[in-house]
Amino acid sequence: MTLASTTGPLLLALCALAAPGSAQSLFTTGPTYATGNAPFAGELGDLDGDGDLDYVVTNYFETSVSVFLGTGTGTFVPQPLIGVSDSPRGIALGELNGDGHLDAVVALPSIGALEVLFGDGAGGFTSGGTHVVGGFPVWVELGRLDGDATLDVAIGNQSTDVVSILLGTGTGQFGPSTDYAAGHSTEEIALGDLEGDGDLDIVVGSWLDDRIAVLSGNGNGVFNLTSAKYVFSPKSIALADTNADGRLDVISVGSDSDLVTITEISSGGTLSWQHTFATGDYPAAVAVGDWNADGVPDVVTGCASGNELDLLVGSGGAGVSPTLSHPVPGSPWHVSVGDLNGDGIPDVISVELVQDQISIHFGDGVGSYVEYCTAKVNSTGGTPDLFGSGTPSLSNLSPFVIQCRNMRNFQMAMFIYKVGGAPASQPFQGGTLCIGPGGIRRTMPVNTGGDTEIGENTGYLWRDFNRYALGLDGGNPDPAMLVPGNTYRVQVWGRDSGDPFGVTLSDAIAVTPWL
Repeated sequence: MTLASTTGPLLLALCALAAPGSAQSLFTTGPTYATGNAPFAGELGDLDGDGDLDYVVTNYFETSVSVFLGTGTGTFVPQPLIGVSDSPRGIALGELNGDGHLDAVVALPSIGALEVLFGDGAGGFTSGGTHVVGGFPVWVELGRLDGDATLDVAIGNQSTDVVSILLGTGTGQFGPSTDYAAGHSTEEIALGDLEGDGDLDIVVGSWLDDRIAVLSGNGNGVFNLTSAKYVFSPKSIALADTNADGRLDVISVGSDSDLVTITEISSGGTLSWQHTFATGDYPAAVAVGDWNADGVPDVVTGCASGNELDLLVGSGGAGVSPTLSHPVPGSPWHVSVGDLNGDGIPDVISVELVQDQISIHFGDGVGSYVEYCTAKVNSTGGTPDLFGSGTPSLSNLSPFVIQCRNMRNFQMAMFIYKVGGAPASQPFQGGTLCIGPGGIRRTMPVNTGGDTEIGENTGYLWRDFNRYALGLDGGNPDPAMLVPGNTYRVQVWGRDSGDPFGVTLSDAIAVTPWL
């Protein structure tokens, strides 16, 4: 069958390239909120017990923290600044004194101390005193390090090159500091069970040493340096199982290298294979989330000099997608991930150090599709019915199948599609052209098959468009299909030899795949 012999001039456009549509952004930028002077880091948690995520930010040059109470819709209500004892940098939230309210610990580098802030259950804090630590503490994490039910503290100390451990008493206070050498210019640390023994371990990023190291926990609050690996200028660290082997991996960003490094963890908690990926200018922050709902962690970085969030979509193996960028209003020095508006999709808060603000960025979510238009009744009385099943995605290779049923048996047919443009409703060959007229492409024609014992309208046509868009099923039809958020429209055209017009035209589906 040739197009010239079976169609009018309009469908000769099936061989033409479709014009690219306008791409949907990776995130939708939401509101921006002023903080105190030089916001450094933030933490999400439900401070007022209403079920919505709230946000606390340290203000390094203002000896204060900013509190933003979430509404559950993605907006926040700023609260008055809360003073602390000195210039704060790192912050962590946890329930420390048994009253059921989230409390906070903040690192105070200038005075070499940790300050406890007791939450009042309404978004306010009062000081619970300070504890001396190893020297210029810049990062703090809470976790159960000694096997009891109370939270303990791990602190990264930049100038003294140690990690300080303070064991909690359950009253909101902590015991004396025990220090562990970890590397020069300790920046961020992260807690996780790397060995699979049920005990928390500590991953330490040493910026001047160009390395990450593992302090292995034995479950009683004691740690040993067990593994180290070269990573260029690790500025920020996150932990996630990126390769689906059941073990946490280390995700770090190198501020001077503009790289994301994923370091796999082998059996026993040893740092192993490494994979590097380009990101934007001066990545200062990294976090993880699942933006395309495929169960595989994705990576977001805050690029302070590039004023952008970069998203790298996980494959479930060793790799991620090429970097996809989203502009932010300021210089993102820290990023936090959580569902801020209750739609089930991770959102991002960008802490913008230079601009004294935070900005909200809503995840746009997984792909969608909608059926529209009117199908033409074929010559044997069947109405071709086009429908989709699955989730349209450019990285999740679970099927997204578009199928047409109720077609005439044993007739040649094909999918016709177009990327971008508005939906059409144009009379054509006795039916309606729903996707044109210009820039239409086609799949290869095939026979609809069918079962004559059941009926004359049992022919069908199907294709997995997730694979087709990626070039895994019939070639790469159009690079524009691979742009997240570009809408493509699909219809079925086929032979219908008993019809005076000789044409079958189904209804149509508009598909907007995401990552």
